[in-house]
Amino acid sequence: MLAQFRKNLVWNITVAVGAIVIGGLSLGLIEWLGSKMYPAENLDIAGLSASEIETKLKMYLQNAPVGALLFVVLAHAVGAVVATVLGCLLGRGTKFPGFIAGGVLWGLTVLNLFSVPHPVWFMALDMAIVILAVLVPLSKIRK
Repeated sequence: MLAQFRKNLVWNITVAVGAIVIGGLSLGLIEWLGSKMYPAENLDIAGLSASEIETKLKMYLQNAPVGALLFVVLAHAVGAVVATVLGCLLGRGTKFPGFIAGGVLWGLTVLNLFSVPHPVWFMALDMAIVILAVLVPLSKIRK
């Protein structure tokens, strides 16, 4: 019985890590597509100091097209859904790997929101959407 518990534990940890990676890759792919649709013009940061980069990035985000910011929200939501669903479906006997994977992507979203200055409306929308992107699959998938 203990051997089976350990086997499932290792599997579920592996599933959670894999789901985080795949969720992150899907997030990155959608952000990349968004950057092709809304290129960040005049955002050359080569050779600038950290404070100059922060200032330039803050100005860009305050004036960025709404569509570009909504693409980021979409990317965060899809990444969280992918990670949560994979973790739930592949976890052995539990949805816990999905909870962990979705929670990690939500945590990384919050870290991003407070590390880089964003418009307040974007922060509120992004956090709410990502929370829903984690909680809805957790509530709908039966284990």
